[in-house]
Amino acid sequence: MSTTIDPRAIIAKNVTLGENVTVGPFAIIEENVSIGSDTKIGASAYIGSDTTIGQGCQIYNHASVGTLAQDLKYAGEACSLTIGDRTMIREFCTINKGTEANRGRTIIGSDCALLAYCHVGHDCIIGNHFIASNGLALAGHVRVGDHVICGGNVSVHQFTQIGSHAFIGANKYVTMDVVPFALVAGDTLSAFIYGINSVGLKRRGFTAEERRTIKSAITILLRKGHTRDAAVALLQERWPHEAHVETLLSFIEKSTRGLLQFKK
Repeated sequence: MSTTIDPRAIIAKNVTLGENVTVGPFAIIEENVSIGSDTKIGASAYIGSDTTIGQGCQIYNHASVGTLAQDLKYAGEACSLTIGDRTMIREFCTINKGTEANRGRTIIGSDCALLAYCHVGHDCIIGNHFIASNGLALAGHVRVGDHVICGGNVSVHQFTQIGSHAFIGANKYVTMDVVPFALVAGDTLSAFIYGINSVGLKRRGFTAEERRTIKSAITILLRKGHTRDAAVALLQERWPHEAHVETLLSFIEKSTRGLLQFKK
């Protein structure tokens, strides 16, 4: 099939469209945009300049993708947004480009799904297979690993990191780094670690032994009263070269906001 552009759409001259792209009525695509093959741009969607969208994506009606950073320090420097393949952006989502603080980049991976009214702030780096329910709000500079799921109306503080395979329940306000594999829940807005994301790990093929190891490692790290250095030493001694423990250790090393804890 050939590319289909509704005559009511507004497209800048230097836009690159792959094969079988569909652009709906009243969509606006600004300059220096690249859209991969088999991607669909819905009615009244807005694609800002310097945005790259991969193959097989769906940008739904009234989504606003690649807009300037909501950062008072932004001074017009070059900035961009990159979205991977097969990612779905639902109605009324807003995604900002980066700022000079992150080399001007906001990045969203492949096979992600951002449901209606989600917001991704400037300089966010999001991995693959990320699922965000309605109303998610990521502040600037948030980093999200692969296979993370966030429930509806989750808010994440700027510069927070969420590790791979974590699950965050609905209506939570997350202000500290969430270790990989964690299950985050809580009362009202309060967020705490309640264990590991066992259901998600089972679905992704983690064995029972792997899940037990991850649970034990997170318990030592967050629940036994050790200092961070002491916990790291214990993990290294007990599970040398264990891949999932090394994932935890690598995340801890990069944490800047402190680690979200179990509820006391």
